[in-house]
Amino acid sequence: MIKLSYDQVLNYIEEQNEKILKIELNQLHHGDIVQIINNLPRDNQFRVFSLLNDSNASDVLPELYEEVREDVLEQIKQQRLVKLIDEMETDEATDILSELEDDVSRELLDQIETEDSRKIIELLKYDEESAGGLMQSEIIAVETSMKRDEIIEYIRQNYEEVENIHYAFVVDIENKLVGILELAKLLLAKHNRIASEMMDPDVISAPVNMDQEQVAHLFRKYDIFILPVIDEEASEDAYKMVGLESED
Repeated sequence: MIKLSYDQVLNYIEEQNEKILKIELNQLHHGDIVQIINNLPRDNQFRVFSLLNDSNASDVLPELYEEVREDVLEQIKQQRLVKLIDEMETDEATDILSELEDDVSRELLDQIETEDSRKIIELLKYDEESAGGLMQSEIIAVETSMKRDEIIEYIRQNYEEVENIHYAFVVDIENKLVGILELAKLLLAKHNRIASEMMDPDVISAPVNMDQEQVAHLFRKYDIFILPVIDEEASEDAYKMVGLESED
C-alpha cells in the first residue's frame, strides 16, 4: 500500500509533478487524504483535492475541516459537485447541500437523479442537530413474512445502495419497524424461516426530532453502532444512522 507523507506531497507540488501525486494520492485511504489536505497550506488544499477521482473526492469532502470544505465548495465546478453528491450517502449529501446557498442547492438538486433528490429533500426538512438531520435513508428493510432465501436475494440486488450492511430492518405491512435482523443470524438460519422468526424484536430506536446529544448517549449506553430513526408523524418509516465515532 502506498504511503505518502505530508512532506512528499509538498515536494510534488513544488516540483509541479502532479501526475505522480495524483496516482499516489488516489491509492491512499480517504482518511489519510483528509488529514493531508486539512494540514496543507490553504493555497494548496483545493489544488490537491482537485486531483482526486470522484470516488475518493466524495468520501473526502464531507470529512474535511469546515473551513477547508467551504473553500473547496467555493472553487469546485457545479458539474463536478453534482457527480460527487451522486456518489455520497444521502446523509452526507444533505450535509453538503445544507452548507450552500438555497439557490445553488436547488440547481444541484435539479441535476441529481430524481430518487436521490427526493430523499435528500426529505432529509433537509430536519434540524441538522437532530436524529433526522444525521440519518441516512439507504437501508435494507424487509417484511415480516419474507423467507430467508428471499431476504438474501433482496440484499444481493440492493447491496450497492447501502454501505456496511450488518443488519436488515424488519417492518410490518404498515411499514412500521418491528424488529432488527442480524445478517450473521440470517446466513445461519434454515431456508424456510421467515423474518419475524429470526429478528430481534427489542429494537433501540430514536425519533427524528431527538437531539444529537441524546442520540450519542444512546450509542454509548447500549454500545451500538447503528440506530434506526423513526418518523412517527409520517408513515413510520425506518431509517439507518451509521458511523458515529467516539468524538462525534
